[in-house]
Amino acid sequence: MLQYTTRRVTIVGMKMNFARRGRGKVAQLPHAVRNVVNQSLRDGAPYAQIMGELEGRGFGGITKWNLIQWRKRGYMRWLEGQEEFERSHAMSAEAEALLGQLQPGGKLERADLGEAVLGSQLEGLLESFKAEERGSEEYLRLVRALTGFMLARAQRQRVELERTRQEMELRKTKPKGKRKGMTAEEVADFKEKIRLI
Repeated sequence: MLQYTTRRVTIVGMKMNFARRGRGKVAQLPHAVRNVVNQSLRDGAPYAQIMGELEGRGFGGITKWNLIQWRKRGYMRWLEGQEEFERSHAMSAEAEALLGQLQPGGKLERADLGEAVLGSQLEGLLESFKAEERGSEEYLRLVRALTGFMLARAQRQRVELERTRQEMELRKTKPKGKRKGMTAEEVADFKEKIRLI
């Protein structure tokens, strides 16, 4: 699995900020209640409506100012996490679709699956860099890794194409008759061609 370390910890494409938990009134609410606040903010509910919902759940004392402060910090962290989750879910759906195409014993298909997942993770990491971070050493290392990945993929495809071409050439030169199997000379020639690949 790809792991890339920056200021954030990356776990299979998801970034987790280890910032301390907020100390405001909204931050002190239970997780499920904070989610109600966050979803209400995302849906554009007015502050008065959110305060009424909280009072109805037994969490009075939250003011408009508390909600404004939460929207600036805690809500933004929550929103970022939601976006990361949605991106990783899309990546999982893509991997699942590729898994559905796998055939028993198909090495080429497994390689394609691995390449798709790795490419998606590298692309996600590149997108996670802010504009001002794009010239940083970490960003350039990641670009080099992606370039190396693409070159290796192209090399694998060339080798596979050459192997297929060699097999087709061998089939053409093989005499058609009732004889089964390959002669010792044909086996040696085939092994030599495979070594060249």
